[in-house]
Amino acid sequence: MKIYVYTAMLSSILLTTNCFAKEDCSISTLQLKQESSITQHFFTGTCHYRNQEFSLAATQWAKTIQIRPVNAKFNQLQIDSMNNLGFLLFYGFGVTQNRQRALTLWHTASDLGQTESTFHLCHAYAEPEDRVYNYQKAQQYCPQALKHYATKKGGESEKQMIVKYIQQLNNATKLN
Repeated sequence: MKIYVYTAMLSSILLTTNCFAKEDCSISTLQLKQESSITQHFFTGTCHYRNQEFSLAATQWAKTIQIRPVNAKFNQLQIDSMNNLGFLLFYGFGVTQNRQRALTLWHTASDLGQTESTFHLCHAYAEPEDRVYNYQKAQQYCPQALKHYATKKGGESEKQMIVKYIQQLNNATKLN
């Protein structure tokens, strides 16, 4: 069985992919014929995401989340699918924007240890111009996200954003 490595930051995939040539996302081309349906849906969704075919990615990741029973071996792919689908839903990429569902997915994934979801929750709740802004929830998620990104190689822009949010939250505390 092949070992697949999934990077937590899907945005980095787009930065390193030639956006002019579409990748063939068929199961046979991705060499997933012998893999579980969870693995097939997850990596097919990831391929569609790299191709900026967000609707197709959302469909595949939604299928990954819905498969039951969950085998512990594939649990991380389902958790990562929650994070990825939440991202598409929050921003409305290829799907009807549904921020409440995105937040629900991110909360579940974050509770299961998906650190990128914790970052997304920090960003969603700490951005004052965003309609989901929530000072108390931002205070909960931003320090957790910073703890993760402080020990991670790379991720400088994420660290800077989280530090900015924490400073804003601290300034808001002083004003109150």
